[in-house]
Amino acid sequence: ILEFFMKKLILLSCLFGLPILHGCSLTGQKHLKCDDPNAIALLQKNLQEQLEKKLDIGLKDLIKKNLLEDVDTSKLQLSAKSIQFNLMDSRTNHIDPDSPKTVCAIDLTATIPSDIIKKSDSVRNIANTSNTEDQAQKLELDFTQSKAKITLDYILQPSDKGDKIFATITNSDKLTTLLSDTLFYAFIKPQVDSGKIGFNGQQREPDTQYSNEEYYE
Repeated sequence: ILEFFMKKLILLSCLFGLPILHGCSLTGQKHLKCDDPNAIALLQKNLQEQLEKKLDIGLKDLIKKNLLEDVDTSKLQLSAKSIQFNLMDSRTNHIDPDSPKTVCAIDLTATIPSDIIKKSDSVRNIANTSNTEDQAQKLELDFTQSKAKITLDYILQPSDKGDKIFATITNSDKLTTLLSDTLFYAFIKPQVDSGKIGFNGQQREPDTQYSNEEYYE
C-alpha cells in the first residue's frame, strides 16, 4: 500500500511540479532528462556566470594598470545582464549505463544588443583588431544579426542524495570569449575616446585556449 501511494505522489509531483526531487522519473531511473526544467535553468545561470568571470579577469587587469580611475566598473558586469541566452530543442546524445551521467546537446542563441556591438566595433577599429562579426568567424561561430548560435554540449548528473543537479558545459568557451570581448570593448569606449586608454597598433587576436567548467545547483 505504501509503495502504491509513493508512486501516486511521484506522479503528482511530475505533473504539477511539487518540490520533491530535481528530474522526475516515473520509472525510477537514476538519469536526468536533458530537458529537465531545473537543468535548463542551471545552464542559463552557468552561462551568465562564465561570462561574468571572464569579464572580471579583464577588469582586474585594467585596474592593475591604473587605466580605470574614476570609472564605475560595476557597469561592465551589469552589461553582461543584457546578453540574452535562449536554449531550445534539447536532445540526448548518450546515457551512460555505468554511471548517472547523461550527455546532452541543445541549441543556444546568445543575443547581443545592437548598440553594444556598435560601440564595440568602433573601439575594435581604433585598436586595429577584428570586428565582432570577423572575430565570430575566426572562432568558428555562427553569427548573424547580433545573434551568436552554437550547439551547446553538456553533461548532467544528479548528486548521490538526489538533491542537486551537476552540469558540466564542455564547449561554451569560444562563445564566452566573443561575448566578453564585445562587452569589454564597448565598456572602455569612453576611455578610448578621451585618450585615457590607447593602443600600440598591434592586433589583438581572440583567445584560443579554453577549459571546461563544472557548476551545480
